[in-house]
Order: sequence, then structure tokens, then C-alpha cells
Amino acid sequence: MWSSTLIHKFNSMINQLHDARVFGILFDNNPLTQDLSLILYVQIFSDFESEKYTLEKGLIVFEEALIDNLSIIKDLSYGQFFITSIDFVDCGNGTFNFIFTFDDSIIKLALSATNINLIKSGIIEQKNEQFLSTEWKNLLF
Repeated sequence: MWSSTLIHKFNSMINQLHDARVFGILFDNNPLTQDLSLILYVQIFSDFESEKYTLEKGLIVFEEALIDNLSIIKDLSYGQFFITSIDFVDCGNGTFNFIFTFDDSIIKLALSATNINLIKSGIIEQKNEQFLSTEWKNLLF
């Protein structure tokens, strides 16, 4: 059963990811354990004031992931998808199911993982457009 701390952690991260734009999907494999991590490279929107967006880059890391559904068909928006919601449930065996809903039904993502982490760049910009140049590799080091 979930502790209230874990529920709070997941809800806090998921609340920050509402309307986040997904820019990339990465996979990381531990060669010793063969555990797979799914990593989503995102741009997080936290505020809109004075005709400017508050933007920050981040990585969502799903540890020991098992992908149930990952599908992108007939992408006409050039890979710019917004997360509208993430639902999660406890599987009861130390893993959790995460089901994503996006602004466009052509992308589907559902997975199981033992944990979720959000790594933010710490660099926040205010811009009048919804775009930050992509330098995702700087978040990995």
C-alpha cells in the first residue's frame, strides 16, 4: 500500500507536468541488471504572466520500466505533444502503472515502473513564445 509520502511525491511531480511539451523519448539500459529506464525530455510550463511563458527543461525518468503501449501514428504536429494528464495506480508488487493522456490522441504511452523522478534543469526562462532551444544532453551530466 502506498504511503502518503509516496502519493504526495507522485502527485507533486504530475502536477508540474500538466501541459509539459514532450520533445523526446530516450531509453537507458543498465548493462549489469538489464533494467530499462524510459526518459521523457520535456519542456515545463509553470506560469504565464505579462504575455510571457515561464519555461524550464526537464527529464522524467521512469526506473525499471516495462512499456505497455508506446505508439505515435501519423504525426502532423512534428513531435510536439502536450501532456494533459498522467494517471497512476499501485500494482501492489513495488511497481506502478502510469497512463498518459496527451493533447492529441495519435500518441499513446502506458508503462509500469518502480519509481518516477523529475530532473529539472534549474534554468528558468520567461519568453513570449512557447519554445526553449533543445540542449537535453546538458541535463544528463
